[in-house]
Amino acid sequence: MTPPPDQPPAPNTDTSGKQPYQSGLLSRIVAIHFPTRPVAPAEQGLLRISGGAVALDTGDMFAGMSTGATGKLIATKPFTVLTPGIVVYGQPQHGKPCFMACTDGTTILRGHQDVGGDMEGIVWDSVYGANGLCALSFAGGAFFVVYRPASSGPYDSSCAMSVDGENFSEIGNIYPGLPHLSVHDSLTPGSVAFNGKGYATAGMFFADPNYPNIIGIDDNNMAWGSSGDGSGWSASCTPSETASPGIQPDAIHLGSGSAFTTIAGGAGRFVAAATSRTTFQSTVPVPGTGGTQFTQYVYPTAAAAVSNDGNSWTTNKLPGAIEGNYIETGLGTHDTSDSRALSVAFVRTGADTGYFVISAVGSMTSSGAPGSAASWCWKGDGSSWQLIKQTGDASFGTVSAIARDLTSTKVVNI
Repeated sequence: MTPPPDQPPAPNTDTSGKQPYQSGLLSRIVAIHFPTRPVAPAEQGLLRISGGAVALDTGDMFAGMSTGATGKLIATKPFTVLTPGIVVYGQPQHGKPCFMACTDGTTILRGHQDVGGDMEGIVWDSVYGANGLCALSFAGGAFFVVYRPASSGPYDSSCAMSVDGENFSEIGNIYPGLPHLSVHDSLTPGSVAFNGKGYATAGMFFADPNYPNIIGIDDNNMAWGSSGDGSGWSASCTPSETASPGIQPDAIHLGSGSAFTTIAGGAGRFVAAATSRTTFQSTVPVPGTGGTQFTQYVYPTAAAAVSNDGNSWTTNKLPGAIEGNYIETGLGTHDTSDSRALSVAFVRTGADTGYFVISAVGSMTSSGAPGSAASWCWKGDGSSWQLIKQTGDASFGTVSAIARDLTSTKVVNI
C-alpha cells in the first residue's frame, strides 16, 4: 500500500537522488499502463539535389542536407533527423531504438535520448570508428558499417555489425570469394539491406579483362553478397564488361570516407541502383598501318537490378532514362549517350508495406554541339516504375526516407 504523503517512503525506496527519476517517485506510482509500441509513421522519399534535399511528397526543402531518417525514441513525438552525411534509424534485435549517423567518413554516432538528461533533444555518442567508410545501414534488426581501409587488397572489404545499437562486432569481408578477372580488379563495397527473409549487399567491382578490345565504359561490374543471418556471406559479380547488371552509384563524400546507398529491401525483394549495358561494335582504321582494329564500346542505361534472394538478379531499365548509345558520325567523331542509377531506398507506408524510390542521371554528347544532361527519380515496386521528378541537369543524388507528416515529428539536424 502506498503511504500517505506525510509519511516516510516505503522500505527500499531510493531517496539518494541518484536514480534517473525524482526521489521516491516509483514508490508512489500505481496502475502504470505501458502502451504497445506504435507503428512507425508513414514515410516519403527524400532526394538529395543541388544545395540540399527535397521531400518528394510534400516539397519541403532542407538546405545543406543530404539524407534523413525518422523514428521514435523515448519521447512521445518521433524525431526526424537530417544530416549532410548519412543517417539511419532502427530497433536492433537486442537493444532500444536509436539513430546511427556519420558526418566525417570515420566516426559512427549513436543517437538516443538520455533518461534523466535531455528529453527534448537527441544525445549523440561515438560508438565505432571506420577508416574509409563506404556505407551505413540498418537492416533486419542490426546496424551495419561497411568500410574499406586504405590498406585493403583489391578483393577485400570490412564490415561491423551491431545487434544492440551500442557494441559492434567485426564480421569481416561480406564479398568473399570474388573471381580474379584482371590485374586491375578493385572492389568498392556498398550498403546492406533486408527483404524480410534475408540480407543482401551491392557494390562496385572494377575489372577490365577484355581491355583493350572494349573501351568507353562509364560504369563498373556489379558485385553482390547474400546472407541468411547477416554474419556469414557468399558473393559473386557480373562476369564481364558487356554483361548486366553494371553499377555506378552516387556517393556522399565525407572527409576520409563516402556513403553509398546502393541497395534497399522491402516487400520480399531487393532492389539495387544499377545499369543495363549495351555493346556497340566498330572497326576503326589504325593510322600509318593501313589496317583496322576491332573495338567494342559499352554504354549503360539507368536500371533497377531486382532479386528475391540476393543471388540472382534481373535488370530492368528505368522508363524515360536516356538510353545508352554510340553512333559514329564520320571523320573520327561520334555521338554518345548514357545514364546510370544512383541510389535506392525503401519508403514505408505501413508496418509491412511500402515502395522503392530510385534516382538516376544521364547525359548526351553530339559532335559539334554542346552536351546535355538530365536527372530523374521514380517510385515503384522494383519491376514497374512511375517517374515522379525530373530536371534538365545532373543535380540529383542519394535518396532516403523520412516521415510524410513532418509536423508530427520533431526535426533536428546533426
